[in-house]
Amino acid sequence: MVTETMIHSPAPALILFSHGSLVCGAARALEAHADFLRRSGDWSQVRIGWMNYDAPTFAEAVQITLENASIDTIVVVPYFLVPGRFVTHDLRNALAAAREAHPGVTFLEAAPLGTGADWLAPIAQLAAMASPLTAESRAATIAQVIAGCEGKPRCPLREDGLCSGEPRSPSTPVPSPRISPANAVPDDDRPSLLVLAHGSPREAANAAVHELAVLLRDSRQYAGVHTGFLDCAQPDIPTAAHAAAASDARSVVALPFFLHTGRHVILDVPDLLMGAATHHPNVEFHLAPFLGSSPALGEMLAVRALTALSQPK
Repeated sequence: MVTETMIHSPAPALILFSHGSLVCGAARALEAHADFLRRSGDWSQVRIGWMNYDAPTFAEAVQITLENASIDTIVVVPYFLVPGRFVTHDLRNALAAAREAHPGVTFLEAAPLGTGADWLAPIAQLAAMASPLTAESRAATIAQVIAGCEGKPRCPLREDGLCSGEPRSPSTPVPSPRISPANAVPDDDRPSLLVLAHGSPREAANAAVHELAVLLRDSRQYAGVHTGFLDCAQPDIPTAAHAAAASDARSVVALPFFLHTGRHVILDVPDLLMGAATHHPNVEFHLAPFLGSSPALGEMLAVRALTALSQPK
């Protein structure tokens, strides 16, 4: 007897491939996006497979997925902005190993998040949520991370003596935007936007950030748009911050273009910005939530996954 269960193939599973972080609580933003994808009902399972520092690894996530149900298709979405080494080398190697280990399963690789026009609205929402950058706000951010301590032995806050390393209850999940980008401020009060990325030895990855800056300028929501890099590229963050503050804007909104709350978001970027702000006492510096906290990311990941699923095999 042929049953309906036998006729219909099970829904595909989805695995989000991400780097991982030494910082306690850094995974919570991606976990929130994974929950969004689970609620969509498009996938039999949604899991995160980590490359470093967190568990499960990608190989373990695949194994767990296949142990829980009869799955013949797994869509893998890289939780990265550009197809750098982690995507073109690490993920591809992990996929090759998974295909060899599970020859009866089809693995589909989706595109990374990219730096295209679909970021304009989420960035506007995050910019609208920016808070004044002060010593007090920096201390509050560190305190929030400490409040959600997971006891990671190599967390930089622990190594720097800022946290005891004693696990505590999780901190508040990803916030929802409070202000719609449609409620733009008058032209003469538009802030200058400072997009702060890590930087890459691959010039194509840095060029993608500059191309997004052009799109942001063309949107005319900001008095100016500047890009700064933490490492491997120019201009560096202090130089970019000085350029933004030297413009005619009365305020500068800095957006950490990072997908996780690692050391760079919690410590390095605020410290560099506060150093630059001391040279411009008449300009207000504000710090927006990091890119990965945007609630829009769940939908963006869904688009990448469903696009990969719809492509000819």
